[in-house]
Amino acid sequence: MKAFKFMKIDYIKTKHQMLITPLALLAVVGIMMAPDSDIREYSAVVPFCYMVFMMIIFSCSPFGSCRREETGFLQLLPATTRDRVAGRFLYGISLITIAAVLGMGAIGIGRMFGVQINALDVPLCLVAFAIGIFIMTAEYVFFYLFGENTAQNLLGIVRVLPGMCFFFVTANLSKEIIKDPDKLQQFAETVGRYLNIIGGVSVVASLIMFVAAIWLCAAITDKRDS
Repeated sequence: MKAFKFMKIDYIKTKHQMLITPLALLAVVGIMMAPDSDIREYSAVVPFCYMVFMMIIFSCSPFGSCRREETGFLQLLPATTRDRVAGRFLYGISLITIAAVLGMGAIGIGRMFGVQINALDVPLCLVAFAIGIFIMTAEYVFFYLFGENTAQNLLGIVRVLPGMCFFFVTANLSKEIIKDPDKLQQFAETVGRYLNIIGGVSVVASLIMFVAAIWLCAAITDKRDS
C-alpha cells in the first residue's frame, strides 16, 4: 500500500525526535522508582497517559516540517491524494500505538517498584488510548482544513494544548480517585462493571473517526489542489 511509503517518509523526516522517546520512558521509570516520588499518589494510568501525551505532541511534527517545494514534489509522486493523507494519519496512529506499548511497559516496570496497580487500570488505559487517537485525529483535520503550510503558525498551540489538557485532567482525576478509597470503591461499583465495554467501544469509535477523517481530509486536499 502506497500510504505506508508516505508514512515511512514522515518517519524519515522526524527520525531525530524518535531518539527522544526511549529517554522519555527512562525518565518516567526513574521518577516512579524514586522513593519520595509524588507519582505514587497517582494510579498506574499516569505513566501510560504521559507517554500518550508525549506522542500526541510528536505526531504533529511532520506538519511543522512541511515546505511548499516539498509539497509540490510529493504531489508529483505516483500516488493519490488519499495515499498521501492516509500515510500521514498512519504515522500519527502508529505513534499513539507506540505510546501505548511503552506506557504498558512503564506500568510493568513501575509495578516492580511499588506503583499502585488496580483492576481498573487496563480499561482506563484503553480509554486513554482512544482519547489519544481522537485528539491526534482532530489535530490532523485542523491542519488539513486550514492547509498544511498556512496552519504552521498555530502549530505550537495546536500540538501542545490538547495534549496538556488530556494529561493533566486524567492525572488529577486519577489522583483524586486513588486518594479517597471510598471514591475508588464508589467509582468501581458505578462504572467498573461496564468499563471494559466502555474501553472497547471508545477504541472502536476512535478508529471509525480516524478512517472517516482520512476520507474527509483527502477530499479537502483534493478540492484545494484542483
